[in-house]
Amino acid sequence: RKMNEDDQLKKRETCNSTRRDIVKHAMKSLGKGFLIGTSGKLLTNIVSILIKVSKGKRIKKLQHDTIKDVWNYGAFVGSLLCINKSIVTILTDEYLTNGYFPSSIISLFDYYRGWIAAFLSGISLYWLKVADRKFFVLIAVTRGFELYTRLLVKRSIVPVIKNADTLLVMVSSSFMIQSWIFYPKMMDQTYVRFLEKQV
Repeated sequence: RKMNEDDQLKKRETCNSTRRDIVKHAMKSLGKGFLIGTSGKLLTNIVSILIKVSKGKRIKKLQHDTIKDVWNYGAFVGSLLCINKSIVTILTDEYLTNGYFPSSIISLFDYYRGWIAAFLSGISLYWLKVADRKFFVLIAVTRGFELYTRLLVKRSIVPVIKNADTLLVMVSSSFMIQSWIFYPKMMDQTYVRFLEKQV
């Protein structure tokens, strides 16, 4: 009985220690992400202002344009890293073996923890304006497609196609030019202006 009580106490201490570690790593990731997000956005704002000034444009609201969306980007990157780190840490054997779930569920969580963490951390896009979200969504979709295509090729599920990158550019370019000619209002106007300058 004494041994069982010692085991229970040891198990409880381990669980509490793990929880403290999770909170510590989460706060560290939140702070680091907030710093990266705010400083990165601040730098891009300053560069954007300098480009406008070099072109002779007048900056009406210098302070507003300098700190525009800086806190939102800090919250975005901070929450992204915080959620991702927390979920990955929680869904590890060290935490789940404390009697919360059966071993079959633990192994499932352990294997798919990257997917689950990335899925849940996507909610951090909430901090950005809808117009700004498109950029990050396109990057994530493109990189995800590339990585899993490589994985499928490595497992011989998808065949290796010579010059596939060139074929993809040809197909995507045809869609873009077709849309620009017949449906320009449906496209991002910045990209429309870019295409018009090339003609």
